[in-house]
Amino acid sequence: MEAIVANLLTRFGEKFLKNFKREDFHLNVLRGEISLRNVELQESVIREILGVPNIMVTKASCSSIYCKVALTRLKYDPITVVLGHVIINAQEPKHLLDFQKEKEKEKDPKEKEPK
Repeated sequence: MEAIVANLLTRFGEKFLKNFKREDFHLNVLRGEISLRNVELQESVIREILGVPNIMVTKASCSSIYCKVALTRLKYDPITVVLGHVIINAQEPKHLLDFQKEKEKEKDPKEKEPK
């Protein structure tokens, strides 16, 4: 049973976590608990979740993830997910930064002209 759950978690975790392996999480099937520490998140998934256009996520990490699933009461009890500190480094894409610099250069001469 544990091997089946671990295999499912590994396939699911690979979508959201970088370099995710079975050794990265602690699994207690009888209690329905899963925990991870110091994980790197997939930047593309974070960008999609944030839904902010024109933002480039350069790095995303989470100090801990804890999940509680009541396997025998899935229909009645909620699934609990607790995230530790989530750190996301983001910036504007380079082509937008260059565009903004050009716009600023265009504004400077106009501002210096006497009115």
